[in-house]
Amino acid sequence: MKKRERGEAKKRINGEGGGGGRFWHVTDFHYDNTYFTSQLSCNDDVPSPGPYGDYWCDSPWRLVQSTVDFMADKTKELGVDFAIWTGDTVAHISDDDTTLSENIAILRKVTELLENALPGIPVYASLGNHDFYPSDQAETNVSEIYTKVGDMWKDWIKSQSMVERFEDGGFYSVLVPNATSLRVLALNTNLYFTSNDLTAAVADPAGQFAWMEQQLQNARATNEKVMVTGHVPAAPLTRGLVNWFYPAHKTRFVDILTSYHDVIVATHFGHDHQDGFKLIQNTDGNNMDR
Repeated sequence: MKKRERGEAKKRINGEGGGGGRFWHVTDFHYDNTYFTSQLSCNDDVPSPGPYGDYWCDSPWRLVQSTVDFMADKTKELGVDFAIWTGDTVAHISDDDTTLSENIAILRKVTELLENALPGIPVYASLGNHDFYPSDQAETNVSEIYTKVGDMWKDWIKSQSMVERFEDGGFYSVLVPNATSLRVLALNTNLYFTSNDLTAAVADPAGQFAWMEQQLQNARATNEKVMVTGHVPAAPLTRGLVNWFYPAHKTRFVDILTSYHDVIVATHFGHDHQDGFKLIQNTDGNNMDR
């Protein structure tokens, strides 16, 4: 990136001169590498699967590729500064038909696709519940998936201390390059997911709540603004009002968001498979200003 372009990116991200930054948000690829063979993700028989997908199935590679190709084609034109990738890259396939090694191979394949398509554009990635093996079971300390994926994403995370932070719980913090005041907290909200049997009785899985509060305190002290990202959202699914978080985890998570609403400029999650906008209210029932 040329010096002038770096300066313009910094101005956009920091909101100088009435401008603003741009970023991609991509999520829930759910790549099914069996789409044209055994169709393990499909919810019905699909005798003639389309080249770009079928209503009853997860994504074939051509759909994933075309999505990222579009991003690559438009990044320079739109002046995109960074991307967030909020998990669930692995398909909805039974644990009986996959392995941790296969899940990690899929994560590596899509990581390399994004790296090659978006050179010079940092991607702040999080794991989704289907990326784990067994599915949904996000662990609370060092594990093989955190170690191997941390190594995959180290060039995006940059800081060795944050790579190590990711390896011990699946979350990290990054100050966006060319923006002196925008920080991304890439969380592992799978730790609070109601399908995670490992964390139901754990008050602060992996110590992420305490870490999150410390990061937000530091950001407030240094006049940074924070974008919070992750896979599973705390808010209910719009259709059906399904609560994704265990109640105690949801209460603490929302309490942190409301306590630091002056620092947090946005929260972005995946998992729902639909666009949605959620408003957080304080204990008086009033909407927060962010």
